[in-house]
Amino acid sequence: MKQTDLNALLGEFATYGVPIVYYSYPERMAPELPYAVYYFPNGRPEPADDTTHARITAINIELYTREKDILLEHTVEQIMNRHGLIPVKTETFLESEHMFEVLYEMEEIWEESDMA
Repeated sequence: MKQTDLNALLGEFATYGVPIVYYSYPERMAPELPYAVYYFPNGRPEPADDTTHARITAINIELYTREKDILLEHTVEQIMNRHGLIPVKTETFLESEHMFEVLYEMEEIWEESDMA
């Protein structure tokens, strides 16, 4: 994955009316639901020939909605599929926030040449 690929993926969220930012919105600045955040919780090098030729990076995208929205979830999954991402999906209800969180977890290979 390249930065341009990530930008294209994130841009599609806005096309479908889902604002998305890195990690979190400032306190009391989150938009109306639905919205999403993304972050990179961890990564590891992929060594070969005494050097790192790629990094395997975990990507998490969290989708927040007021009610269960199967159609929106399907749309988000189609966006990810178009970009070659195959996520593991988990869901929870955040009682204190009165909203649903759908977490999409995936890993992507970032070539060292893509990171320069």
